Amino acid sequence: MFETIREGWIKAGWVLIPLMLTSLAGWFIVFRRSLSLFALDWRGLAEWRSRMATGAYADFLETLPPRARRTVAGEALAAVWSARSGGRGAMEARLDEVMKFRIPELEDSLSTLAILASAAPLMGLLGTVSGIVRTFQVISAFGTGNQALMSDSIAESLMATQNGLLVAFPLLLMHVWLSAKAEGIEKSALAEAQSLINRCAAPSGRRDRAPLPQRQPA
Repeated sequence: MFETIREGWIKAGWVLIPLMLTSLAGWFIVFRRSLSLFALDWRGLAEWRSRMATGAYADFLETLPPRARRTVAGEALAAVWSARSGGRGAMEARLDEVMKFRIPELEDSLSTLAILASAAPLMGLLGTVSGIVRTFQVISAFGTGNQALMSDSIAESLMATQNGLLVAFPLLLMHVWLSAKAEGIEKSALAEAQSLINRCAAPSGRRDRAPLPQRQPA
């Protein structure tokens, strides 16, 4: 199997070099963005939601560790909580300010990865065209009797397309996964921050108070 793959890469011709560079650049972006999104994703959301459900979120936000504040959701919640004295408008403005810088951080290099995934099949197509041109040159020089040269040219054209697709398909899948991951982090941060804004902006008589017992008739 590996021998077949090696022969296929060799027969791809000169287009192998840009394809290899494209693949290396793409997987470098995938590795770097995976680590970055892992760091930006707050894994304490389950505890936060339970605190919101019980109303014991104030102490949780006051003691939020620095590592959690570096995540998108953690920074958004901390920013909203710090502006709670200014009312709903101040909290929403602070949230917009944080997300304005965090969203580009989430989407960093994803467009470049999409370009690399789209460029790989085009490079393979270019190798295919080059192989077909070489085939016609062989036919014009030696006729159809030199089957060895013809088969090499045809193999070059086909292998170039195959290798271009082999490079592009995994990168395209990783782009879809990373984009969905970044979008999920963004939506989760916005949803939790908006929930906190609604809780803090609620009338004081409705904030996490148990219902008053009804007076029994005398």
